[in-house]
Amino acid sequence: MAGGKRIKLLPPTMREKFRYITFKIEGWDGSSSFEEFSSAFSREFERLFGSITLGVANPVMLRENFNPENGTGIIRVERSHTDRVRAVFAASRFGNAYIRSLRVSGSIRKAKMAMEE
Repeated sequence: MAGGKRIKLLPPTMREKFRYITFKIEGWDGSSSFEEFSSAFSREFERLFGSITLGVANPVMLRENFNPENGTGIIRVERSHTDRVRAVFAASRFGNAYIRSLRVSGSIRKAKMAMEE
């Protein structure tokens, strides 16, 4: 910060607001890796809604909250696109597995609590 100038942050009303969707993969056998599953989800989202909506919705699977043992995880998405993510869950099959959403939450802490239930 040369010259004592500070970077201006966006006010809270202009920031992106995210929702966290907790999901469970029914029929998960653990044979697929996180990367394969994440890229398959992105391809299905783009196939259903297009690349522009994919960029706006910005769905991100959180690697640190993915449990490969029981196939549960959390996806972060822009708040107005949660229904589209859930539609991808309903319309897609990943091999013999399908995805069921458990809970939509406004904070990651509550989403983690839903994973533990």
